[in-house]
Amino acid sequence: MQNHSAWLKKANHDLEGAKVLLRENINDLAVYHAHQSAEKALKSFLAFNFCPIQKSHDLVLLTELCCRFDPSFEELRLIVESLNPLGTLMRYPSDRPDPDRNAAQLAIEKAEKLFLYVKNKIQNI
Repeated sequence: MQNHSAWLKKANHDLEGAKVLLRENINDLAVYHAHQSAEKALKSFLAFNFCPIQKSHDLVLLTELCCRFDPSFEELRLIVESLNPLGTLMRYPSDRPDPDRNAAQLAIEKAEKLFLYVKNKIQNI
């Protein structure tokens, strides 16, 4: 099992990478990395609680697993439901248009809120 701090560090790198991509107007990859940040932040909380890390990109499932250790993670439900599809929709070419700058900015803001929520939970336990 990997250390929770390694997961949190990777989550932060994805978040910072998303911000760089947004500045370069590469919005599809920015939202993908926002999703990745959220996924890794949730996995860091699971690792912190010695829960085996599932090979899943499903943020809703990961949040439900986090709720087993801390029911307050339910507060993140709207965030994870909105970020969840971004892990697959933007990874491959499709007929779906790329997100605009505002959508990418919003995804990053949500991912950052989730990241800080998890980081705070780990630091305050």
